[in-house]
Amino acid sequence: MEQLESLIDENTSAILVNNPSNPCGSNFTESHLKDILAVAERNFLPIISDEIYGGMNWTKHPFTPLYTIPSSVPIVTIGGLAKRWLVPGWRVGWVVLHDRGATFKELRRGISNLSQTQLHPNTVFQQALPEILKTPQVFFDGVVEVLKTNARLLSEKLAKTPGLKVIEPQGAMYCMVPSSTYNANEKIGLEYDKWKDIGDTFAFAQKLMDEENVLCLPGECFFTPGFVRIGNLPLDPRLT
Repeated sequence: MEQLESLIDENTSAILVNNPSNPCGSNFTESHLKDILAVAERNFLPIISDEIYGGMNWTKHPFTPLYTIPSSVPIVTIGGLAKRWLVPGWRVGWVVLHDRGATFKELRRGISNLSQTQLHPNTVFQQALPEILKTPQVFFDGVVEVLKTNARLLSEKLAKTPGLKVIEPQGAMYCMVPSSTYNANEKIGLEYDKWKDIGDTFAFAQKLMDEENVLCLPGECFFTPGFVRIGNLPLDPRLT
């Protein structure tokens, strides 16, 4: 929280919370979210809460939508069908304003104007949305179980790879992979001396693609040199 608050200055417009997280695969506790809300409240900042992966977690602590925690902080919640319903091509999403203090007047006007000038989702899916939202919970439970199984398998395999360590994901579809000597308090990246002709995460990602047809993203894409991000896809291993 100290590091978060240290980044706030006169040019800060809002705090962005991505939970469950891409690229880290984390799922914040309610206590942690309360701490973030306290920082926002002290600094009179709204929060943009990206919850596109809401409910896609397998931790003992549940997923907590930020707006469900009592607070005076104005919150913009972003959600959609692409991830939880596994239908990225449908292009249907939503923005919900939690505005207890009525501070979002201009924002409401801007969203209204934007919604009338850009119509990305086709009308068939827009019309079907009320029925789509009635998808039974058993479908989502099945998806999460597959993601959980794959995440653990991924973690076990990577832990046996020289030079790598996996931060086991708690949700979403991703995990971040640093070096086997990773320490959260030190900036230690991938152990390049464990491999031949690899000096950074770009080279690591390129060679992994060239030699094994496995695609990952360099940590520099997320301002985290020395890490790579791996996707954990909801593909049932029993079907492969």
